[in-house]
Amino acid sequence: MQTNRGIELGNALPVSEISGAIDTLVIVGGPGAESGNYDPKFIGWLREAADRSRRVASICTGAFLLAEAGLLDGKQAVTHWKFCERPGA
Repeated sequence: MQTNRGIELGNALPVSEISGAIDTLVIVGGPGAESGNYDPKFIGWLREAADRSRRVASICTGAFLLAEAGLLDGKQAVTHWKFCERPGA
């Protein structure tokens, strides 16, 4: 699997194949991650996966996905500076 920036992710699995305990769940941002238009099934999976993760983190605008899943409620978070002033951020 390759990111939109050309970084190769070795041994990456589709979310449908991830089961059991997760040590570190990292949600990355990218084009559209700040849009507010998310697949409800993925957001549900993210909530469930976070419950079985030792720790959860995001990179850049992946914070918007964590927020949509309710994982940032009551917490302070930051994202890429270009998106900090986005309505609802």
